[in-house]
Amino acid sequence: MGKQSIRDEEVLAFASKLSLRYKGRGSLMKAFEEAAKGNAHLERVASRLRLSCSAHDAAESRPENRNLDELLMIVESGLRKGYNIRRALELFRSRLESEMRQRERFRAKTGSPMALTYMGMCVFFPLFAGISSVILTSAVGGSGSIGALANGFVLVSMLYPPIILYLSSAFAHPDRPALQNLLAVAPYLTLASAITLITRNYLSGML
Repeated sequence: MGKQSIRDEEVLAFASKLSLRYKGRGSLMKAFEEAAKGNAHLERVASRLRLSCSAHDAAESRPENRNLDELLMIVESGLRKGYNIRRALELFRSRLESEMRQRERFRAKTGSPMALTYMGMCVFFPLFAGISSVILTSAVGGSGSIGALANGFVLVSMLYPPIILYLSSAFAHPDRPALQNLLAVAPYLTLASAITLITRNYLSGML
């Protein structure tokens, strides 16, 4: 089973709580544990961190998020070397807040194009692919290598939407793991494939 993911919003909220509770040397581990309360993922990370003071060891129990990885490295420097990490925490929060604002602006600008992409890949492209396959089969015949060519066209047509939809999801949500982006578009891929096959079979029966 793959690791679960944690959203950047959760990481930022955790970093803010940690910053509020952190009072300097000697208080970091306690502040980390208090900030982690209520989040089962982060509570497990806190337990592992207390045992080893190692961000690498804590990473084995943490959910996937590159920003959480960075935060754990900052915390490790405070635990193992006794550094005051208040400034590092402030810089981390500022950087993550800026990154999230930029991401939201990007999503706001691409929201309508994304909707059109999903509509095109889920409905219009599969519909025209199904119609085109029927026309191709009717025009050149459906036996032998020609029939295989028509089937190959359908297969390629069914593979195209998954590629485009996955790439669209990955660019819109770069913070999410690849598997999560793939699962997010899975229902649309099923719909696109169904429309292609239904259109092809329905029109083939009419001709």
